[in-house]
Amino acid sequence: MPLDSCDFHQAALFFDFDGTLADIAPTPGQARARPRTLACLRELARRGAALAIVSGRSVESIDALLKPLRLAVAGVHGAQRRDGSGRLHRHRGPDLGAATAQVLAFCRDRPGLCCEIKPGALTLHYRQAPAQAAACRRLLRELAACDPGLACMPARMAVELLPRGVDKARAVSAFLDEPGFRGRLPLYFGDDLADEPAFACVQSRGGMGVKVGAGASVALARLASPAALRAGLVAWLRQRP
Repeated sequence: MPLDSCDFHQAALFFDFDGTLADIAPTPGQARARPRTLACLRELARRGAALAIVSGRSVESIDALLKPLRLAVAGVHGAQRRDGSGRLHRHRGPDLGAATAQVLAFCRDRPGLCCEIKPGALTLHYRQAPAQAAACRRLLRELAACDPGLACMPARMAVELLPRGVDKARAVSAFLDEPGFRGRLPLYFGDDLADEPAFACVQSRGGMGVKVGAGASVALARLASPAALRAGLVAWLRQRP
């Protein structure tokens, strides 16, 4: 566990949610962080670690899932960001009304697809209909090609449409330039393709990316699963009472 030699007051910890703090669920609405995970986050914050969640979910969704915790959060890959002082920053992207209507119409004729609508972005999930993967990717690529302000990004069993210029590396960099995070050892825990830029970001600033789960990655460390991350956090807390 890369935390073993690090004290709480030295650490800046960044966590993705789905597949990292929580196990991957059949649908986004079914994902939950286990009580022990929430307890670890609460205790880490109490002991002086700087914490932020960096997720494709909205800030509002993360708050509901971590309640009653209220942490610094980058939502929608950084299109929303609540900084360490509680101030909310928003990236103003293109209007997605027409694109959302097309994606919803596409889903109506294809059982198993799920369109997750977010502030300024959307995610088309095909976990329950993997045969539709190519069609989903093609649709969102076409929609992104119609608007220079949009980008199409692959994800785990999903594809996302989001404002161009938004990614998790930019979100993490913004946190690391804040007083509460500046000068600390940055460690980023994530499982998905969208986490790769954030891994590279923290490693360029002397920290470490930690890939949770299988798959190629630029991260310098790896944990097998959210359960392994949970066990590592518990062990770190026990080592430094």
